[in-house]
Amino acid sequence: MTDLFIIPKVTVNAWKAAGFIVERPDYHALAAAGHDLAVAVGEQLGVTGPDSWMELPMAAKMPLTVFAQRIIEERLSMSEFHDLYCESLLAQGYCYGQEESAEAKTSPVLVNYRDLPAPTLILDACFETGVLWMFRERYPVLFDLMPAQNDAWVEFQQSKGNISLAPKGN
Repeated sequence: MTDLFIIPKVTVNAWKAAGFIVERPDYHALAAAGHDLAVAVGEQLGVTGPDSWMELPMAAKMPLTVFAQRIIEERLSMSEFHDLYCESLLAQGYCYGQEESAEAKTSPVLVNYRDLPAPTLILDACFETGVLWMFRERYPVLFDLMPAQNDAWVEFQQSKGNISLAPKGN
């Protein structure tokens, strides 16, 4: 019987300290790839999406960059990130509102993740896939070392990097 060794869920810094990689992943570039994939798919589906990465203000880029890092280092899923983001908004005194308003501290995203509009869920899935795709392309050895720890990772690793937007068959 062959022993199975599973690399624990550790940070990129720990891998670096162990000598697995020499450079820290460029999370900004990973977030840009994920964002631009989401925008491109959104346009094809007729979903009005956000601006391209280059047109986004830094205030919009920073949370996406942090999320890209957390996708890689913690294998955090979009729904988990959504929950954390909502918690941070609530801690700042935000409440649910039809419109996003910093002055009124309202946000339409303060709902359960599954209750977000379908276009938002599609764009989120595309962002996550874009980050994973770019990470796999730029850091293949590190990608192969990482265990699949949520559904997105399992699906992505099983797909061998082939992205398909076709619905799954029954």
